[in-house]
Amino acid sequence: MISDRATNSQVAPRVLLEVEWHFGENGVEPGQREGNAMAQRRTSKSQVRRPEPSDKMRDDLVSMLLAEQMDFAADYVRRGRAHRNLTDAELREEWKAAFRAHSQEPRLGLLRRTLQDFQAELDLRKLDPPFDAVREDLDRLTAAATATFEQLRADPERFEDVDKDLRADLTAFREKRDRPKS
Repeated sequence: MISDRATNSQVAPRVLLEVEWHFGENGVEPGQREGNAMAQRRTSKSQVRRPEPSDKMRDDLVSMLLAEQMDFAADYVRRGRAHRNLTDAELREEWKAAFRAHSQEPRLGLLRRTLQDFQAELDLRKLDPPFDAVREDLDRLTAAATATFEQLRADPERFEDVDKDLRADLTAFREKRDRPKS
């Protein structure tokens, strides 16, 4: 489960949410766990079936999302590190409040930006976010991501468009990453 891995990793929960949103937990869609024939999902011809992701694709997607997280941190630094004067304890409390607000309204850009700023300050200080203190909020955010995914899956054309966009982003990331350094 995402929340268990998030506490043991430097990867932000948003990164894991986005990977699981696209690939499902451990690369397997819910209801399609091996050895559970009763839970196997039946698919109609109208449903879009995405191919199983390769380990390389998953690794590249995680790398792309982590690079995006570093870009957020660089932008935060360029804007003056607004939270640099907070104590570590104050920073963690502010991060928890921002995470809770974001979990209530995950689509609001201002809340996401605020959380990203607190996350960037934590990252710069090499501090782990207090995931255990926001477990319920993380579960709410995971449920919202799952619901969004299910709505998207119900619209095969939209799903295909989003999948193509994600693959295009991943291709652009790979080209930039693999470009010879000058």
